[in-house]
Amino acid sequence: MSKNNFKFITNEKSNIPFNYNETKIVILPRDLDTIFIYWDISNSTIAELQSRNINLHFVLRIRNSDGKNFYFINTQHNARDWYFSARFTNLSKKNIVADLGVYDSYGNFLVICTSNIINLPTNNLHQKDYNYWKKLLSNNQNFNLTENLFISSRELIKKK
Repeated sequence: MSKNNFKFITNEKSNIPFNYNETKIVILPRDLDTIFIYWDISNSTIAELQSRNINLHFVLRIRNSDGKNFYFINTQHNARDWYFSARFTNLSKKNIVADLGVYDSYGNFLVICTSNIINLPTNNLHQKDYNYWKKLLSNNQNFNLTENLFISSRELIKKK
């Protein structure tokens, strides 16, 4: 296929809007240590903040839902999404929440909206699964991992 057969899509031809005029924030686990956060702020929310003379510099607060550990991130102007690495933080991997907010003139953090709650995946097997696989592999000295790489655990049990 030659280069001339490719069709490139540009923003000029796209019907995807820059925002959806909703005030909301969503967080998603990206991998074991990274959270992806995206948000949108409605025109009415912006107008309300402006009427209260609040600086529209948006701040993310990442926290556990129990409120014990939290981190603030100053976002860049017009940012609508952010990646956050929880690797070197005190956040537990369970019940992570993000708040989008601003600081008022007194330095108080005002929450505009709060996200869903997520759990980051662990980097190891559940203890029950670990013990099962440890026992299975230790009992089967002829187990060939390469040969059994693409079968389910149920199929593996049947083979044994």
